[in-house]
Amino acid sequence: KKNLLNLFNDIETRLKFPTKLNGKKNLLKFIKLYTSRYPSKENNIDILVTGSLINTNNRIIAYNLKNKTTQIKVINIAHGHNWIWDEAYNEVPEYEYVDYYLSYGKPRPISLKIKKNLIYAPKVVASSCDIIKNIKENYSNLNIKEKNFINSKFLYVSREYQINGVLPHMFSDKVYNLWHKILLEKFKKYDLTIKLHPKAKTSIDKEFFAKKYKIENEPYINEKIFKKYDIFIFDTITSAFTKVAATNKPIIFFNLNERKCTKKALKLIKKRTIFIEMKDINNLKILEKNFKFRKNLNNEFINMFSLYKEEKRQDTLTNLIDKV
Repeated sequence: KKNLLNLFNDIETRLKFPTKLNGKKNLLKFIKLYTSRYPSKENNIDILVTGSLINTNNRIIAYNLKNKTTQIKVINIAHGHNWIWDEAYNEVPEYEYVDYYLSYGKPRPISLKIKKNLIYAPKVVASSCDIIKNIKENYSNLNIKEKNFINSKFLYVSREYQINGVLPHMFSDKVYNLWHKILLEKFKKYDLTIKLHPKAKTSIDKEFFAKKYKIENEPYINEKIFKKYDIFIFDTITSAFTKVAATNKPIIFFNLNERKCTKKALKLIKKRTIFIEMKDINNLKILEKNFKFRKNLNNEFINMFSLYKEEKRQDTLTNLIDKV
């Protein structure tokens, strides 16, 4: 305990925590939540603000606190743009043991099918993504010069390899790698660079791509990326995808049918991108694809799933805590 307090004191000093927050004591309380199955009575917590409850540790903490007393309120901050998805196996754990669920974009009511599996009925709270808002304001009118496809710079943004086996909504790494071989064969005549996941669990994908292709060094999608590449390629709806979708850059999207998004989300993705089903890859002729400028400027997807009434997430969260 003494060593932990010394460590927390150092953290508090380096991060310049306000003294009134009593950071050392609160950090110690938080550690106890992880090391004790049932929090003791001295852990007087009124509100728990947590990240995604898909994370097992977060879910255990939320369960323990709600099991202790219903007076404790739990606010779950979604990882990413979660109202895109229509997946019960992710929605139920995100909502259970929660009083408030905060995500980006226009609020989506919890379906009756999901509510039947919940102990609590959380209130959904909407907010805007500051990053997406900034991109839309500053990079949705980039100077896009018409180029011959053979002279265009393509960036393929891969999702991460899972390494831990097949997940309910993902191909195995073996199958995903097979897809990559087919995909890359179609782009072998073009100037293609690969963007790997910034938090990769393995180096297998990097070693595979690096044999024949350039690897983008920037860990995250940013202004340099927008200006460097002409056309973007995705096969998964990720935070990286929403960033590029907020610009006026052309996007090719290959639908792998790994995850199930809502009908509305799928419709808007099709309106924003050159949408190609995975099964049609063998007949794909890149030069015949028409990159219409109006598609590049379509903000319906971003407006629906990333922005809401100009409300910043941190302000929405602060206001919610004050009300609770």
